[in-house]
Amino acid sequence: MSRESRFAALVIAGLAFVGTTPALASTVTASWAAPPMVSPGNVAFQQRPVNGFSNSAQRYLYVSPPYVYSMFALLGIPEAAVADMQVWRSNGTSWVKSGPIDSTCACSKRVQSAIPTNAYGVGLPNQLFVWLPYGGLYTVTVTFHWWSYGGLQGYKTVWFNSASDYLPSGSSYLAQGGIYIP
Repeated sequence: MSRESRFAALVIAGLAFVGTTPALASTVTASWAAPPMVSPGNVAFQQRPVNGFSNSAQRYLYVSPPYVYSMFALLGIPEAAVADMQVWRSNGTSWVKSGPIDSTCACSKRVQSAIPTNAYGVGLPNQLFVWLPYGGLYTVTVTFHWWSYGGLQGYKTVWFNSASDYLPSGSSYLAQGGIYIP
């Protein structure tokens, strides 16, 4: 086998290996930062961050705890990170919001945590979890807010809009643009 053939075989094998792990396909749909900041902080998720579960007795969606990076890393400025999880259900032609983001709605959830001063960020609490009253095709958005002295410093909305963002369990399964929870 020639040197060129071995190289080509390695490249093809490498592409096949890389292609077997689905990439996180979430989309940032909105973002804003207060001047003089150029952009809000960043957020990191694990692979397939949204888990959907259903069986004969229960249905839920769960977002793995994200890591929220500070907008003022190592500057000694106190700040807090807030995450609002919103569940959307398909009505066959569009996505319909499943309730307002507050503590009384089962289809949305808010968590928050202080970002320690002189830190790069914080892992948010493991509480982005909602029970679902109905079966159907679902998708999830999470809006992150950064708060400090002067109020809101920035926000970023992440939409998990691909099957590769979801991990089904129980009788749930991957579907176009989200996860189907029977």
